[in-house]
Amino acid sequence: MDSKKLLRIAFSVLLIPLGAVFILLSTGNSREQVLILNVGIALVVAGIVSTFHETVLSQLDSDANKNAPETIANRVVEKLERRPFPAVGIQLLDSVRSHFDGYFHWTVHEAAEALFFAGRSVLHRIDSDVRRRGLGSAEEAMVLRMQRGATIRVLFMDPRSDLIARVAHDENRNERHVREDLCYSLGVCRRLYQRLQEAPHLAGSVAICLYDEIPYFAYHQVGDETIIGFYFAPQMGHTSGAYRVLDGQTQLFFRNHFDFLFAKATDTWIVKKALNADSVSWNEELFQALRGSLCQTLGEPLVNDLLEGRRGGAAPAA
Repeated sequence: MDSKKLLRIAFSVLLIPLGAVFILLSTGNSREQVLILNVGIALVVAGIVSTFHETVLSQLDSDANKNAPETIANRVVEKLERRPFPAVGIQLLDSVRSHFDGYFHWTVHEAAEALFFAGRSVLHRIDSDVRRRGLGSAEEAMVLRMQRGATIRVLFMDPRSDLIARVAHDENRNERHVREDLCYSLGVCRRLYQRLQEAPHLAGSVAICLYDEIPYFAYHQVGDETIIGFYFAPQMGHTSGAYRVLDGQTQLFFRNHFDFLFAKATDTWIVKKALNADSVSWNEELFQALRGSLCQTLGEPLVNDLLEGRRGGAAPAA
């Protein structure tokens, strides 16, 4: 035991009799006598506690325990590295989702995944961005994925919907432009049907439906990964950000929303093919009704161009 420790113990022990002396000196009830009594009691208590600490508790400390704070901190960090707090909610991937690279990984995946794309006129945007990257067209990319066994669902707005006026207002656009995008998406559906008829047996499936609901989100599901976009006024949807959904519970929230919309829209399917089926179905009656409605608002020449994949009389860039 070193001299410093002996000195601390001696001082602690001396506090006890010193406090006792103060207690013995407090013989009256005056304010001063009560103060002396309290000081004496405090000294005795301090002496007992200090002596106990120096003679008992300090002996429990070992050389390893001297680094206890650092050791505890390291253990906490180690625990967090092994079992980090789960990420929840959504994470911003890109401030502008138009041309965001994460939207095109599905075109080159080999796995037979479940794909679900939903938005206001989602197919025209997919086609534009796929072509820009030299990946062919939207319909070609979907056929390729179906050859690998993928199940594809697509949901976009019915061009006859009364809600288009509200959508155009929210995006600060002309209603005519919104319907042009929808007409182009309809053309993607028809070209997809034509390619599926010509393609050999495909293991995968496809179902494209139209819905008549206010679209609050754009939805992009590839297997277990979900990316969403929001529609903010007064900007066009594709100029808003792309967000990854991080946890299963939040994924389920968005998935249930779009599963519900898809279930409601099954009566307005435009093209579909079941898993491992040899034939593909085309809803010609619905197509003609949609085409007639678009011709009334856009004019037949423009509708024909858009259905053939031409904008402004020009074929889309390869």
